[in-house]
Amino acid sequence: MKRVIATCSMVVALLAAAPAQAEARWSLSQVSSSVNGDPNLPTTSYAYTCGFLPFGDYRFIVGVTDQGRQGSATWDVRLSGDGEAHQPRNLRFQGYVSERLQDETRQLLQRVAFRVTGTPAEVQSVFRDSGEVQARRPFDPRSGAYACS
Repeated sequence: MKRVIATCSMVVALLAAAPAQAEARWSLSQVSSSVNGDPNLPTTSYAYTCGFLPFGDYRFIVGVTDQGRQGSATWDVRLSGDGEAHQPRNLRFQGYVSERLQDETRQLLQRVAFRVTGTPAEVQSVFRDSGEVQARRPFDPRSGAYACS
């Protein structure tokens, strides 16, 4: 019994003395498009997470230029490697985003879920009622030198 306790104590001491691995900031490639194909409403989106692995809770940020004014919509969603679809949460708007665009964004995010699937892997937003793919983007997380807090 003393030997087991001594071995456990050594393992705990070694783990405590080992340098802690720093979290990485994983980012997906930036994607540019437009709202409903309207060239007068250009958007740029990106997503990132902080952690030891490229899966986890991602923050999606979609910047939009509407009537010459800039704003963004931000939400969080879990991206997991098991193909499971997860609902977005914590939708926020910053800057100028018209009421119409805010309403459309809220309605869309209430109807879709996000999943990682396929080869090559991609992030898909799918309609929860039908499973139909609404949008897709590459799932190509890259670890960056950005600080995570």
